[in-house]
Amino acid sequence: MEQKKKIVIVDDDLAYLKMMRGSLAQDYSVIPTTNGAQALNIIKVARPDLVLLDYMMPGMDGADVLAKLRSNPRTAAIPVMFLTGKNDSESVHKVLGEKPEGYILKSMSILKIAQVIEDYFKMKDRQEEMDQL
Repeated sequence: MEQKKKIVIVDDDLAYLKMMRGSLAQDYSVIPTTNGAQALNIIKVARPDLVLLDYMMPGMDGADVLAKLRSNPRTAAIPVMFLTGKNDSESVHKVLGEKPEGYILKSMSILKIAQVIEDYFKMKDRQEEMDQL
């Protein structure tokens, strides 16, 4: 049996974190955490297949977490998608300027979010297959 892909979800909103975990736990191994500093430690140890990272958090925000991940050779290649509640063009450009693998609007339905994640993994798997040819 294929092992479930591992996703770390970082969000300071506990209700949102619980909803995401509950919705994704059937298909993925989900590791929730509520702050950036804790996330960095978890990510180093867990080596997830994807990090869903809240962009706006108190203390260390998503951009800071991503910068620290990218600056560490052990975590630089771990894919990150930002979770954001802001969808105005200025905010989107700022988020994309950090060069994540993508971003997910928190206002999207959980089914749509799950589809974005599934599509990402399918695309990544296809890319890995092509790289092996």
